[in-house]
Parts: sequence; structure tokens; C-alpha cells
Amino acid sequence: MTMGRILCMITLFCGGIGLWAQSTVEMVRKVKPSVVTVRPTNAFGLEESFGSGFFIAPDRVVTNHHVIEGAYGANIILNDSTILKARHIVAMDTARDIAILAVNVPAGRTIPTLSLNTKRPQQGERVYVVGNPLGFDQSVSDGIVASIRTVPSLGQVIQFTSAISPGNSGSPLLDEKGSVYGVAQSTIVEGQNLNFAIPAEVVQSLRPDSIIAFAPIKKKYGVEVLLPEYAFIVDTTLRGVPPSGLSLREANLWRLKLAGKRQRWDTAVVTKQMNRYQRILKRLDPLFDLDKDTLTMTDAESVVLEAMGYNLDVDTTNPALAEQLSQASAAVEYVMASLGTQSEVESKGFIATTITTRAQQWVECEKGEEYFVYGIANEEVIKDLDVAVLYWDGTRWKAVAANTDSTNKPATAFTAPETAEYAVVWRVADRLEDGTQGILVGGIFKR
Repeated sequence: MTMGRILCMITLFCGGIGLWAQSTVEMVRKVKPSVVTVRPTNAFGLEESFGSGFFIAPDRVVTNHHVIEGAYGANIILNDSTILKARHIVAMDTARDIAILAVNVPAGRTIPTLSLNTKRPQQGERVYVVGNPLGFDQSVSDGIVASIRTVPSLGQVIQFTSAISPGNSGSPLLDEKGSVYGVAQSTIVEGQNLNFAIPAEVVQSLRPDSIIAFAPIKKKYGVEVLLPEYAFIVDTTLRGVPPSGLSLREANLWRLKLAGKRQRWDTAVVTKQMNRYQRILKRLDPLFDLDKDTLTMTDAESVVLEAMGYNLDVDTTNPALAEQLSQASAAVEYVMASLGTQSEVESKGFIATTITTRAQQWVECEKGEEYFVYGIANEEVIKDLDVAVLYWDGTRWKAVAANTDSTNKPATAFTAPETAEYAVVWRVADRLEDGTQGILVGGIFKR
């Protein structure tokens, strides 16, 4: 073989690689506007997790069913950061883990769609994934088709080697032309690039013409009701804002009375203890002047606890109930200690009580600071405990965090949008038996 022929072959080979790379870049550029982030929302419209999806029609987005399962809605975020709302589900196959959402697309806005390739891909064929691994939106990975397999829980799936991570669920698995071979569904974390996609033919077989609400119902004490019928209710009478027109001294005494009310002490008993409260306040802070200084609700509650002890509102004659309370308290304290080993944690509030329907805490939060809420209910009585954190924005109670999952150990976190007093509302959503008291232990921690 002459040197000229060798150089010619090298040139052709390198040129072929260049054309292939260029075509891949063009393909990715073409499909990215069709790929979205799917952010499910809870009962308050707050985003709790995220996944991926893609448009197959001007107002239809495909994702995995598990991405939106249990959600009350979903935000669809385009590659230019535009946020659209999903109206409802138009088709789903829970067994194959596919859902198609109807999306509110503004008039005049055209979003490119991806076509489905229902041909079986060849083993070794190159494929690509565009999605949102770990929240890194519009990320691209490539690999090959490893195999076509049958999985007992999902049926026939495409096994591929393109890297995926949590957040990629619902991403399109693409051929070299940008058509969709499948919907990325799962990965085996113990393996190396063992990833699976639901074939495009499953999506094509669905008829996207139904109207299926995301999660219009939830059990309340064992009865299914619409969410708005039992939305979280804040007892505004416990809000630490004194009535207008009070002197500074009167406002401080009002906060002491309210602190007793929050601990569920009888109002008459609290009123009789006012002189004692003032003596304890003077002992705790000798420089404090009721006529010149402002007593915070946190300090007022400290005075009440010092004066009267912590009212657990628990039937101490019931040994089983007391034991459950002790165990739950230890569990919450363990969680707090575990958090403390990772970073500095400050306890901002603790509740330990019996609960039949709901309970409420108050905590003073600082703007921009991070907070963690965790609670436990005894599973022998309470199947589902919910929690929400709300603050008064001047016109209404606005939620900043919530956990309405079906669990009796709810947890949530938030960054305080304002320096204010926040209401933490615990609510029994489902129980094993009506009329029975459950145990609630919860804590609010600053991280």
C-alpha cells in the first residue's frame, strides 16, 4: 500500500469521525427544546422532587408514572427556564410506568416535539439520553444498546449503557437521528451502567384523550375527601401579634398569657400566675424592663415553661401511652443528634403530645436560614401524619414547606422567606381507628 493511499484513508476516516461528531451535536441541539424538567407539586403547589420528560405533541409531555405519582400537580420547565403548568394526566400505564400529561402551553408558543421510533434497536447501536440527572438540566450522555430484556415487573425493556442518575426518570432514549427509542426508567446502582428504558411502542399504544386528575383525593380519618375540604387550618388566635393599642407593658403581659395558652394551660390558671411569671422573667433577665423592652414569644414561652413545666397533655395513668411517648421522643432526639454530627444544628421547637386530629407549633424563623422539620406518630393508631409550615404574608397563610406523603414519619425542610413567626401544623390524615388518641412527637431544627 502506497503512502498516498494510507494518507487518503486516514483523511477519510478522520473526516468521517468529524461528520459523525457534527451530526451528534446538531441532533442534540435539535432535541433539547423538546426535553423538559418535570417538578411534581404537593397540595400547596410546592415542588417536592423532580424528573424529566419530553413533548410528543404540542401540549403533551411524556414522563414516568413514578415521577408524578401522588402529586397534586406538576410544573413543566422548558430549556429556556419557562415554567408551564400540567393540567392533568391524559393517559397512563402504571404497570409499565408511563404517564402522558396535558400541559398549558401559551397561545402562539410552538414547542418542537420528538417522534417515536417503535422499531426494536439493534444490540450495540449507539443511543443518547437528554435529561436532568441530579437536577443538572439538559445534560447529555451516550452509550450503546446492551440488550433487549424482559423484566417481570415491567415487561420488555431496552437495556442501555448511557449514564443516568436520579432525575433522569422520564428522559428520552434517542437514536442518532433524535427519534425516541424509549423512556429512561431505572438504573441498578449496584451495577455499572445497567440502565433500562420503556420502549416507545408502549407510549404509542396509549390514547392521550382522558382527563385524569393528579391526586384529587386523600384519606381523612379513613374517608376519602377532596383536599380543599380539609386543608391545613392555622389557629390564628395563637399568633404572637398583640392587638393594636396596647402599651409596651400590656403587650408583654399579653405574650405571657398567649405562651400559656399555646401550652394548653387553662386561661384562668395562667392569669393567676402572672405575678409569678414576672418574677421568673426578672430572675432570668435582671435587666429586662416590662415597660421599656419587647418580650419575644420565644422568651415568653421560656418563662411559662420555667414557671409551670411542660404540659404534655398526656394521660400519664396510661402506661402504654407514656411508653410510646418516651420511645417517640427518643427517636426524634436521635434524628436531631444525627443531624448534629453532620453540621451544627439548633433546636427551635419540640412537641410531644397526644393527638386526635391536629396539633400546632409556633417557631420564630430568620430570613434566609435553613430549617428542618421531623415528626413521628405511633403506627399502632396513626397511618398517615401530614405536616405543613406556614406564615402570614399580610393577606393569607402561605405554605413554605409541607409533607403530605402517606407516612406517619413526615419530614420537610425549608429556607425561611421572611423573618417572622411560622405556624407548624401537624394533621392526622388517616388512622386505623376513629376516636382513638395517637402520639405525636416532632421537632423543628435550624441547620
